[in-house]
Amino acid sequence: MPHLVSQYNFEIQHEIADHLNPPKEHGNDWRLVASKLNFSNNFIEKIKADQMQSPTHRLLENCTSITTDEFLAVLTDPKVQRKDVIFVMWECARPPSLGRLSDRSYPDSGIGRYEILSILSTLGVTGGRAWLAQLVRSLPSNH
Repeated sequence: MPHLVSQYNFEIQHEIADHLNPPKEHGNDWRLVASKLNFSNNFIEKIKADQMQSPTHRLLENCTSITTDEFLAVLTDPKVQRKDVIFVMWECARPPSLGRLSDRSYPDSGIGRYEILSILSTLGVTGGRAWLAQLVRSLPSNH
């Protein structure tokens, strides 16, 4: 997985966009992610007004200094809670020899602590141990 979000290949961007583009009732879609990544309201409104391109693709290509660690921290933020996006990132990063788990259900809260640890490991997340420990403590244990 690339270090910077702006360097994600088209497959990863497309999968992320499929999940973040649709407006969510609780607002935890691409707009909240952009806000949590400290993009201005003006920038978010410009993306929203552009009907020619996927808002998530526009957001990701402008994440030129946002790391994968920072992006994952936003996706696991209590207000964002987009484990489904983490899962598709993991699916894209897994070696093809392991196959896909796409046929499994992964609704928003269906991924537990061990799966997230595996995902973070597969993605090569190098964030601080304190952040990872906090993330693990906050996740439900389903094992």
